[in-house]
Amino acid sequence: MLLGNRVAESLCRIRQPYHVYLSIDGGNEQAHDSNRGKDSFRRAVRGGHCLLRHRGESAWPHVSLYQLDLGVDEATYDAEFLNLAAQCDVWQRVTPIVANGSDPTYNDSLDPTLHWQADARGPQPNGACFWAGYSLSVSPTGDVSPCILTQIANPEALLGNLRNDSMDAIIGRASAFRERLEIDGRQSFSLCASCFKVSGKPRPPRAPIDLRDQLTPDKIAN
Repeated sequence: MLLGNRVAESLCRIRQPYHVYLSIDGGNEQAHDSNRGKDSFRRAVRGGHCLLRHRGESAWPHVSLYQLDLGVDEATYDAEFLNLAAQCDVWQRVTPIVANGSDPTYNDSLDPTLHWQADARGPQPNGACFWAGYSLSVSPTGDVSPCILTQIANPEALLGNLRNDSMDAIIGRASAFRERLEIDGRQSFSLCASCFKVSGKPRPPRAPIDLRDQLTPDKIAN
C-alpha cells in the first residue's frame, strides 16, 4: 500500500496549505477494481484512513474524496467507503473525463462507464493546460505523472516515484515539463499532442457539492 505510515507521515509534515484528492471509482470494490485493478479498492480506502489518522486535528492537508461516477447504485456502496467519506473534508462525485481531455456537456443517455471514451472534439488549445506541472497524479505504486489522463502510460509523463525520489526533485521535473510545454506547445510531447484540455493556469476551484450531507448513521460503518 503506497499511502502507508511512512508516506502519510511525510505528507502531514508539510506545513503549508495543500490538497490531497483520494480518487475512488464507483463506490464499491467491484466497480473500482474493474477500472483500477484487482485489490486496488481496499488499498485505496485503507490508505485514505491512514492519511486521515496521521493528520489528526491538523487543518492540512485538506483531504477530499473524489469519486468517479460509474452509475453504481448507492444501495451497493461499500460500508468502509462510506466511513471514509464521512471522515474526509469533502466528498464529491464527478463525471469521468473524456479521453481527449475536452469538457463536453454530460449526456445522461450515455453509459457512464463509456463516457470517458466519448469524442467531444473542438478547436484544440496549444498552450499548457491548467493541470500540467501544477497537479500531480500518483499511481498506486508511487509513480508520479503531470497528467491524470495518460498517467504513466507514456514514458514522457513519468516524473519520478514517491518511494525513490524527493518531492523537490519531482516538483522540479514537473516545472520543467510545464515550461517546455508553454514554450514549444503541445506538439512537443506526444502525450499532449492530441489533447483538448483547456489551456491556462489553475483556476479557483468550484465549490463542490458535498455528499457528506446525505450520509446518515445507518449508512456508516462503525
